[in-house]
Amino acid sequence: AQMSVVCLGVLMAKECQAIERVRSGNDRPTVLVVGGAKIESKLPMIEALLPQIDHVLVGGGVANTLLKASGAEVGQSLVDAQYLVAAEALLKAVSAQNVTICLPEDATMGSGSVKSIEQCESADVIFDLGPQTQACYRNHILAARTVIWSGPMGVYEQADFASGSKAVACAMVEATGFTVLGGGDTVACLNQLMPDGLNQIDWISTGGGAFLAALAGHLPISTDLT
Repeated sequence: AQMSVVCLGVLMAKECQAIERVRSGNDRPTVLVVGGAKIESKLPMIEALLPQIDHVLVGGGVANTLLKASGAEVGQSLVDAQYLVAAEALLKAVSAQNVTICLPEDATMGSGSVKSIEQCESADVIFDLGPQTQACYRNHILAARTVIWSGPMGVYEQADFASGSKAVACAMVEATGFTVLGGGDTVACLNQLMPDGLNQIDWISTGGGAFLAALAGHLPISTDLT
């Protein structure tokens, strides 16, 4: 029992050290890759990290909400309607901080067709990043010195809509910068698409929502191992 307590303490200390390393903003450029279905838990993390990051790459339902807030047509895609005003405020805050936010330029629709976001129609449903966006995100990740990934880029559970998340997963594995994975859905995503890749990520957070909260500065952290 005593040994398990010691192991937990070391794990927690390493988690805090990884969070502090990211929040210090010392290893730039820093890229934050944000996806998943819901924007609610991601907004405070993005806002809190703005002084420490250079680029935000967005996918999944989070991207749909931000696209709609920016005035783009997203058809019947999953959107957090109650957070549209907050999403619009975030876009303005990002611009004011000289941080680049990369929203999808093209997408794979539920029908399987690939369209630019400008071609999106009222009946379309966005399920994944398109190839042009995948290439853009990959380049940003490979050029970064720090990369944090939280949330899948699309409906990766279905093979037809997994290529966006796989592109990010491959880039994370190949990246030479300090790579961090946060959130159980992100770990599950990488584990499904590239199980061998988990060993090549510098830090995989076991904290889930607490990891996001700490990254956003909402939880006190200590890196003291004693």
